[in-house]
Amino acid sequence: MFHLYLKIIKDYWKSTTWFTIGMALIGIYVISVYPSIENSADEFNKVLEGFPDAIKVVLGDASMSSIEGFMNLEIFQLFAPIVISIYAVTKGASSIAGEEESHTLDQLLSLPISRISVMLQKAFALYTGVLFVCFGLWVGIIIGGIITNYHLPQLNIIEALFSLFIYGISVSSLAIFFSSISGKRALSAGLTAAIILVSYIINSLSLIVSSLESLKFSSIFYYYNDNIVIVNGIKFNHISILFLMSILFLLIGILKFNSRDLNN
Repeated sequence: MFHLYLKIIKDYWKSTTWFTIGMALIGIYVISVYPSIENSADEFNKVLEGFPDAIKVVLGDASMSSIEGFMNLEIFQLFAPIVISIYAVTKGASSIAGEEESHTLDQLLSLPISRISVMLQKAFALYTGVLFVCFGLWVGIIIGGIITNYHLPQLNIIEALFSLFIYGISVSSLAIFFSSISGKRALSAGLTAAIILVSYIINSLSLIVSSLESLKFSSIFYYYNDNIVIVNGIKFNHISILFLMSILFLLIGILKFNSRDLNN
């Protein structure tokens, strides 16, 4: 029943391994660097305060005086969502469209397996890959803490990683949605990337321009880390909305894919 899921995991393992290693290296690097700047954190904070609001929004509203604030700035506000987005968009966009363009999807569907099962197994295989990449970051953070002999707030880190994982699922579902309804890999990747970028811009502008504040509720980044999860903890209503968005995109994608003709 799960043969396709296992096959996709096997097909993904090389690229997933490299993404996981990359995330681990990010974790090791950031934690290893912090002790060297900890004593100068107040000076860094003063420099950050002098930056324009637009730049401070990009960097995130957290103090570098704590390891949590520094990790939010360097990892969860910047590097981690970028890496997860690249992984999810590339894999999700090719999930259906890649096989359709290479004319292997019709062969797959000739087997005793439904389109719904194909979609679900491909989606869960991608979610598993996202989980491994997030796990790589956690391992890297732990190794960095061991190297520097620095105490790390594990509960805060796990909550931030969980929020990152749900963000990854959301982006994955969005990419799979476009892949399933269009059958075109480049178009699916482009549309998903464009929505992520626009969503980020909307969230940033809502923090700068008071008249646009209400627009933040339409941004995936608002629900991902507006609360600065590693510092203040998870807002379960935010995570729930992000998760429901993922389910919605996937369900609509399944319905559309199940009813359309394949591209020649």
